[in-house]
Amino acid sequence: MAGPLRHQSSSTISLSNSFPSLRETTEMARLSSLIYKFHRFVDDDLVCPMINADYSAYGVECHWYSHRGGNASATESSTQVMIVSSKTYVAVVFAGTDDLESSLTDVHLLQTPFGDTNHTLPNHADVKVHAGFNQAVFSDGLYDAVCCKLEQLYESQATWMRRTKKKLYVTGHSLGAANSALTAVALTLHSSQYFPNTITSINFGCPRIGNAAYKDYIHNNPLIRSLSIWRVVLGWDLVARLPELYYHAGHTIQLYETVKNDTWSSYWWPSNSSTAPVAYYRHYGDSSLNLAGVPFGWYAMPYMWLPGALNSHRMSKYYAAMSEMQQDDWVKAFVPLSNGSAVIIDDDEWKNPDDLSFIDKQ
Repeated sequence: MAGPLRHQSSSTISLSNSFPSLRETTEMARLSSLIYKFHRFVDDDLVCPMINADYSAYGVECHWYSHRGGNASATESSTQVMIVSSKTYVAVVFAGTDDLESSLTDVHLLQTPFGDTNHTLPNHADVKVHAGFNQAVFSDGLYDAVCCKLEQLYESQATWMRRTKKKLYVTGHSLGAANSALTAVALTLHSSQYFPNTITSINFGCPRIGNAAYKDYIHNNPLIRSLSIWRVVLGWDLVARLPELYYHAGHTIQLYETVKNDTWSSYWWPSNSSTAPVAYYRHYGDSSLNLAGVPFGWYAMPYMWLPGALNSHRMSKYYAAMSEMQQDDWVKAFVPLSNGSAVIIDDDEWKNPDDLSFIDKQ
């Protein structure tokens, strides 16, 4: 059996796969949690001064905040985003819908071409994404505003940022996770002279975003070789398995909450006593690289423990899990194929298995 892949950069790889550090990932979880504190604010201009005054311990400076398309009584149709920076990075942070009912209704819209009239994928009309996620990013001039603010920030500090190699992250949770991935794609294609070479999306509880053509575009198009997408999934988070018949793009980092002992969960959780996270290459794996995708049943199992699966989706749970993570346990390699096992087959049809018979098929 071949060894695990570590930071491979061969010409066969288009999507960047340089693993984010535990510190980076925890920091993005902290920012994704922080933005929820301002979900009910009605005056955008108050948020950055409050962050800069009251959250100085975070070590970040807030440069811009926007809450568009909704208000305190219509949060499910709004997009909440901020731009912050530290000594080492600039981050675009999207909020999602932290109440679970909204999280589930967010995933029931049709597919639409990526972007808008000003931001498209030339010669890729077949690439479709979730209409609601796409609208959240590209409606009301939001993406243009984000891009403009980033260019202004990088241009104003261009010499210093180039010297320190300040990174650019796009992050978020739930609906905000989907927004972060789409924004990272658009920013990569935008290719501003001021942006760093690699744009990284580290997101939490991200639902499936697009069709198969979208997945293939993200994974294989050389135009976005510098894009890095890392989808962190906690336990049985159900939202990360929705909507059905859509696809994930990017690499999956699976966090485990506890070690289980019953029949179902002993199949799902690692066979040893470790609860260390694992990483799945491009989510679906690649047999040519001897890399595994998520296990068969990954989509189906949360339906067996629905209350726990919903509870796992909360951003507070993600941040707690990341905060407790030990450096020695953090992912350093992708899970390899073993014993001739196959790359994952999308198991939407198994969403409601009536018994344990499919385990015998493995």
